[in-house]
Amino acid sequence: MTRPGRLEPAVVETWLAGHASWRQEGSALVKSFRFCDFKEALAFTVELGMVAEKRDHHPDVTVGWGKALVCWTTHDAGGITRLDLELAEATDAIASARTHDRA
Repeated sequence: MTRPGRLEPAVVETWLAGHASWRQEGSALVKSFRFCDFKEALAFTVELGMVAEKRDHHPDVTVGWGKALVCWTTHDAGGITRLDLELAEATDAIASARTHDRA
């Protein structure tokens, strides 16, 4: 599978402007998510992992009680690629669905 190339900084900045709470840290997209407890944070992480596995692109995730920190980057491209943007959007959709399921 051919991996996408690193995006120009202006493309990433434009994307960030339209995606609240995501930020760039070094060569990664980063966002913190809050959940009601550890079980929900872990379930979110597992669901995200299944999506990542299907796309053969995996985030760095830190999980704690009621929280998860997700970092997307394409190491072999040396930064953020279109794949990272797509999977960051998928991450938001997973988190949103989990929040709506609780309501």
